[in-house]
Amino acid sequence: MSTLETRKSSWWATKAELGPRQREVLEQLTETPSGLTAWQLSEILGRLVHAVRPRLCELAKIGLIKTTGVRWQPKTARSEAVWVVNQQPGQMEMWGGNQ
Repeated sequence: MSTLETRKSSWWATKAELGPRQREVLEQLTETPSGLTAWQLSEILGRLVHAVRPRLCELAKIGLIKTTGVRWQPKTARSEAVWVVNQQPGQMEMWGGNQ
């Protein structure tokens, strides 16, 4: 089995273990390469921000997403982390990108 096949196998095993809200957040981040804040995700997904933030932390803990900076959040008058998919070498193929 090649390294890419091993990565794909590992990715699908991880994805199968993700809960529905984790998958929902991960898929939205995959569709938005520039990244999103928790507030932006909550608005897009139609969920409370308090339901989105824990999913972000869970996905970051297992290495699927990461923060890349901050954006000003007018609703809270604070800066907020911008989250993106953690693209390791070869990961775009696993996500279905660069086809």
